[in-house]
Amino acid sequence: MTNPQTEEKTTTEKEFEDLIGMEATAETKKPEEPKKRSRAKRIIWIILLILLLLLLAVGGTFAWMYYQGQKDLLNSETPAIKPPETLVDSSDGDRVVYKGVAYEYNHDVTAILVAGVDKKDIQAEGVYGQNGQADTLFLATLDTKTGDIHIIPISRETMVDVDRYSADGSYIGVEKTQLCLAYAYGATGEEGCENVVRSVSRLLYGVPINSYVAIDLDGVKTITDAIGGIPITALEDVPDLRTGELIVRKGETATLNGKQALIYMRHRDTDPQANNRRMLRLRQFFSAFIAKAGGNLKENIGLLPKYYDTASPYIVTDITLSKMTYLVGCTLSGSNWKSPNYHSITGTSMDGEINAEFHADTASAYEAVLAAFYNLAEPETTTETTPSTSQTEAE
Repeated sequence: MTNPQTEEKTTTEKEFEDLIGMEATAETKKPEEPKKRSRAKRIIWIILLILLLLLLAVGGTFAWMYYQGQKDLLNSETPAIKPPETLVDSSDGDRVVYKGVAYEYNHDVTAILVAGVDKKDIQAEGVYGQNGQADTLFLATLDTKTGDIHIIPISRETMVDVDRYSADGSYIGVEKTQLCLAYAYGATGEEGCENVVRSVSRLLYGVPINSYVAIDLDGVKTITDAIGGIPITALEDVPDLRTGELIVRKGETATLNGKQALIYMRHRDTDPQANNRRMLRLRQFFSAFIAKAGGNLKENIGLLPKYYDTASPYIVTDITLSKMTYLVGCTLSGSNWKSPNYHSITGTSMDGEINAEFHADTASAYEAVLAAFYNLAEPETTTETTPSTSQTEAE
């Protein structure tokens, strides 16, 4: 027979043991919470450290590319720009005096030669002397501090010294001929561009040209469509020679699609002034193109990869990723999209023995160089010596 007291005691003991057990369990579990928190903190710190290292790596890479691009695009040393001695009053290093006005070379300027090439596949290798022509040419300078853009349009018919090569690539010599032919004397797009750069630099008295971009004119059609067309007010009637119909009438405002833009740029009559009128249309078109593309990118910088991918098959350039990083960095730092300033080179157009010729006026060419590569110089300060008191008293 069970003793009630024993049963009660047993029950009490069990309850007490259960209570002790619960407390013991609770006491055992409590120290584990800080361990869990500590482990979680360590994981968070590791993640943050990894993110920091990644940011430093990316930031360091960007900084290095930005610096390298700056080094490649800017001219730290005084360039060897040599106008005719009879053209300038004086020249001393960065400083030059022209018509009584002093100018100083702008070391924040970078120059890029842009060429529209009349060739179906600009990236395909060709034959020296037969590798297409630079149909559209202009030299653009960008002041990387102010964002000012200057453009010097250059006629394809400009007579200039061009390096010539035989079909096997052997150097023949220099010949005075149309600038557009300089591109032909390169088996590749890169060689053709480098030859054009040399000739343009000669024309402009040795200005440094830091980069080049050549685009197959057929690519203009694709890129124009990609940015949504180019609005222009037609400077003259321009027909589509295939159909005989006008794509645009003089004075008419229209948004040109890619096909129309190509016709508007390429159209050229046969009279001696035809190319000069074409140069005006090109100037108008590229101003509108820069405004449209720049406006699109200003609203959405994410369009840049799309535009780049669209243009890539039609382009040959030596603008490396580091150069692009620096240019984009300059743009994002506040040098917004500004309307370019144009500096046309005047001269004489005539029919040559073989082709039409444009002979640039030397003074006009140099004034374009001053506008694009120089700033007005600060007045030179002269230190006047004031006589000492003792000298004054002695006198």
